[in-house]
Amino acid sequence: LMFSTLKEVTDYFKVGDFVKVLEIGNNFLERFGEDLNVQYLLGVAYSRIGSDIQAIKHFKKIAEEKPLDSNNFYNLGNSYLNICHYKQAVISLKRATELEPDNIPYTYSLALALKRLEDYQGSLEAFEKILRIEKHFVKAYFEIGKILSLLGNPYVAIEKFNQALMLDSKHAFSYYEKAKCQRIVGGNLAER
Repeated sequence: LMFSTLKEVTDYFKVGDFVKVLEIGNNFLERFGEDLNVQYLLGVAYSRIGSDIQAIKHFKKIAEEKPLDSNNFYNLGNSYLNICHYKQAVISLKRATELEPDNIPYTYSLALALKRLEDYQGSLEAFEKILRIEKHFVKAYFEIGKILSLLGNPYVAIEKFNQALMLDSKHAFSYYEKAKCQRIVGGNLAER
């Protein structure tokens, strides 16, 4: 019975029926006690339906039992990021990147959390690390450009937006931000 219930939870998870995952998974925990696999499925399901506070409870339980599970720390960090608890997000995402230093999604989420904390230097370093791993990562160029623009360096920001556009000529956000910087640069030239 326990095995068939676990299989049922997993099957619903695979097809993306997260409401059923929550229903059956929570019943599973009530009937059979703690199970880290079910905790994980519940955490992801809660996150996918936008209930990150509930997701965090499950991911934290897993973190206590499996302190070397980088994917769990990534999920925990993203759930904190989703509810704007940026300091906790950074702590969890730093742990994920310590465990897997060259993991681009982990580093990208960390860079975003640092940016939200207005730790622009830390965020820039994380985005630059991504580019050392994968030089064609458009979003990293874009985010570096955004940060440089925020820091008052529109000339270099334009270069980063151009690099993003060379890789993806349809990256609309890069066009928009580049145009904003060009207006700033044009205004600076006009004042001289």
